[in-house]
This record gives sequence, C-alpha cells and structure tokens, in this order.
Amino acid sequence: MPCRLTVQFLFEPLFRMPQFTPPNVISYLADPAALLFLGSGAEVLLTRDPGGPERFPTVAEVEAFLPEMAGPLLFLGTLGGKNCVGAQVPAWPKEPLPDRFFTVPVRHVLATFPPGECAALCRSRILIQWKNAHRLCGACGQPLAGSQTDMGLICAACGARYYPQIAPAVIVLVTRAGGNEILLAHNRKFAAGLYGLLAGFVEAGESAEEAVRRELREEVGVEVKNLEYQFSQSWPFPNSLMLGYRAECAGGEPRPDGEEIDSAAWFTRETLPTIPQPGSIARRLLDEWLLEDQPATN
Repeated sequence: MPCRLTVQFLFEPLFRMPQFTPPNVISYLADPAALLFLGSGAEVLLTRDPGGPERFPTVAEVEAFLPEMAGPLLFLGTLGGKNCVGAQVPAWPKEPLPDRFFTVPVRHVLATFPPGECAALCRSRILIQWKNAHRLCGACGQPLAGSQTDMGLICAACGARYYPQIAPAVIVLVTRAGGNEILLAHNRKFAAGLYGLLAGFVEAGESAEEAVRRELREEVGVEVKNLEYQFSQSWPFPNSLMLGYRAECAGGEPRPDGEEIDSAAWFTRETLPTIPQPGSIARRLLDEWLLEDQPATN
C-alpha cells in the first residue's frame, strides 16, 4: 500500500540555528547573558527565580560556582534574541548546588518546557556527544578541528570532513476495529507494566516506511496498511530523529519476538495499561488517538 503523507507543522520554535559558527565555539566570557544548556549524563541544570517558573540559567549565573567550566562552549544558535550555548560536565559538584539551582532529567524538560528550549537542549546534547566521540580523524588518526563555515569537523592533515550524525528511527501507532483498538508492546527494557508503541531504527538501504513494516513484522508478526506519516521529534538519547506514523492492521495477531518484545496486545481506550509519560513522540501519538474519542465542542 502507498504511504499517504500527512505533514503537520507542530510549532514555530523561535530557536534559530546559526548559518555558520566560526569557529564552532564561543569563549566562556564572550556573552555572560547567553542561556546555558549545561548537562551531565541524562540530567540538565536549571534555576528558578523566587516565585517564578523553572528556567535555564545564564553563563554568568553558573560561572560563580562552576569555574572549572571556563573552557570554550558550543554555540547553538539564538532564542528570543539571546545567544544559546551548550556544555557538558563529567559530574555535578559533590557539594550541594547554590540555592535556586537544581538538576532535572532531560525528559522533564522535554515534557514541560516550550519547544524553543527543547530544540536548543536537543541540539546541545547531540552535538556535544558527537564532538566528544570524534576527536580524531577516522582516516589518518590526526586531531580534528571545527570548520569555519559550518558545523563540521575537519582534519588538517588529510582534508577529511565529518558532520553530525543523526540516527533516524520510526515509531508507529497501529489501529484496528475502526480505530478503536491500538497495538501496544512491552519492551524488555521497560519498567514492569509499562507498554508503548512499536519502534526501531531505519536500516541502511531502506526507507522509513519499509522500516515501519519490517519492525512490526519482526517484533510482533503484524502486517499493516494505510501507512501515514504524522510528525517527528528530535530525541537526544543519544542522537535519534524519531519519525512518527499511524497505520491500520492488515493482518496477524501479536506474537512477541521474545528478544526485544516480551508482551504485545490490542487495547481499547478503556483498557489501556501504563503508557509513556508526556514529552515523547509516543505519548503525543497516543494522546491524539485518545482525543479522537472525545465529543466535539462548539
């Protein structure tokens, strides 16, 4: 069956990526008012003014208690006219953070912050992890340096160029019974009782639509039809681009592969198990399906 394209423009993120970033980093003191997207592992640093909401701190606010961060930071772009910079630290300080500063999981930001901040945070994590993993040229082993014209890395010795790596993955909400039932699965890595949508990486040489069909066939033995693209989401764990789809069941009963998936079944809106938390593309696909059952309001 052909794929019917349903493009949805989700938001205007207000986050502006630079056209070029000479020389790919800016100094710590270049703009003390820059918003700082500072992470460690799967956490990120936030602050809160008295009586105000959570927010990302500025470079100047963090400088006082993290002086060891005084190296070059990655320039990410601009948000609301403010420069945005990213950084990673190996670990948070052992001593308590100053008042008003605290760390939260990256997933918390993706679930609660506006799209602009989420875009900047995803960009920071993906680029920093990529740069840290590509310090030397894969062709000749010499050190790499930032390009003067784009986000690439260049080897001065042999001229090889390297660009940020994005791993495309597909995720699909499959329905049957006129859209009243959906297919959910429990991955062995999930918490007990948590069910989600089927997903997987796009393999070399296949299209995203072929990946959807292959993943469903391999993991649960289900065939689909009327495949429709919905929307996408940057997912910085560590560098995925999630492509969301909807499809209708064309045949087959769920048969978990026993390797990645240990349980899969059809659920109605009334029998849903525990599903992913807000902030993920899986939850957005599920929420939109749930809303389809709500009566229209004038």
